[in-house]
Amino acid sequence: MPSPTVRCHAGVLPAILSLALAALAMPALAQPAEPGQRAQRGPGLPNPDIMEFTNERRWTFRARVEVRSWFERRPPDDRMPEIDQWRIETAAVIFPAPNTSASHRTDISNIRGEMRFDGHRVADAPDAYLEDVAAGAGYVRFGFVAPGRDPITSREMTLQLDIPMRSYRTVYNDQVAERVPWWKEDLPDELKRVMEPQPFIEFDPGVGPSRPYDTGPVDRLIADWTDGASIDRVKGAMRPAVLAKFLAGRVAEHYTPSGNGLLFNHAGQLEAIEVFGPTVAAREARGTPFDMATLLASVYRRVGIPARVVIGFDVHEQRGERERGVGLRRSGSAVPLRSWVEFALYDERDGSVTWIPVDPQRMRRVSSRMPRNFWQRPVRFFGSHNELDGVAPIAFHFFPPTTVRSHGQSGMPALWGWLITPTPPDRAVQALILSVSSTPITAEDQRREREQRRERE
Repeated sequence: MPSPTVRCHAGVLPAILSLALAALAMPALAQPAEPGQRAQRGPGLPNPDIMEFTNERRWTFRARVEVRSWFERRPPDDRMPEIDQWRIETAAVIFPAPNTSASHRTDISNIRGEMRFDGHRVADAPDAYLEDVAAGAGYVRFGFVAPGRDPITSREMTLQLDIPMRSYRTVYNDQVAERVPWWKEDLPDELKRVMEPQPFIEFDPGVGPSRPYDTGPVDRLIADWTDGASIDRVKGAMRPAVLAKFLAGRVAEHYTPSGNGLLFNHAGQLEAIEVFGPTVAAREARGTPFDMATLLASVYRRVGIPARVVIGFDVHEQRGERERGVGLRRSGSAVPLRSWVEFALYDERDGSVTWIPVDPQRMRRVSSRMPRNFWQRPVRFFGSHNELDGVAPIAFHFFPPTTVRSHGQSGMPALWGWLITPTPPDRAVQALILSVSSTPITAEDQRREREQRRERE
């Protein structure tokens, strides 16, 4: 059977994939300071007294997307098999590359890649970096326009992408964070954008935000955990960081992750991520590891805490350095994707915005029952996370929140998307080949670091 097309409703965002579009000029969200570097303070920047970043590691995340036209695998004996062929006048392909998260920063200027149709290179570099698309996400775009607008024919597209980044362990100061009060005025614009409806958190991208998820199951969980108190009353009793810890512990107790949440095509290649959204997660209390993250993000957002899902590539799992991991092995290779949540701690007093990583799956591995009054003490994998230096964050969305499509099983997402004119294919076979390697430190890198150390001294 052909893989059905995953579509994002046209009303989600304006069609940012117009081939004439230049890179967006939105301000980037604040990023971690390098270890040893004097952390800056100010509006929109993280508070260095709340979050420290240690054990820097340099990675290059490599993604290869392969899309082949649909073909009939078992035709009747009395005729030739059916084989689709695409007519392409223009094409735009996007792949996630968030500029920064709570535990990493991407070297945007050194992203490399190419796009090919039927083996012929049609783009030897990205033509734009789409910044702060939604929830602080960034996307790399590759564009193609047929010469003279005379459509070409093709049966295969490949996208190769190398994304260099630096990842860090995070060290969280509970005491300082828990002194930050609730904000009384409006959130800053960057956090207002984070709170806009997000695919697979507030709505199904195939339907659009005009028909959001039923929030009843999530709201009933929150009411049960807070003994039916109103949100205003809960906020009066707990400051943002304390409430975030309390809710994370309750999600870790409520939800049992099962399986790995990855879907493979007939050739055993990764094809899509299995995610159903927080309504199903809240109601069923079990499901894929990815839906544990959508549930926690939804819970945070329902009580007014800006939050987003992060999807990352676990380098340790790729190398088999963990006994247990979320990856499924096919042909001896791991596909170690995992997800967690980040919430923004906004301090109205100085304008700082500190993103805090929360990993409910790892919290549950420590114990499926949280200790008594756990929200009054440090909790492993809430804020402080000693594994994130070995994880490459690769996306804030399971599917790009704009007018694109892909071809995962049963409409499931696969991080990337494309738009083809004059007519996008309704069916195709896709595969994602993902890996991470250490980024070599060049002589120029060493020279720059020596100069920075001298400046700090």
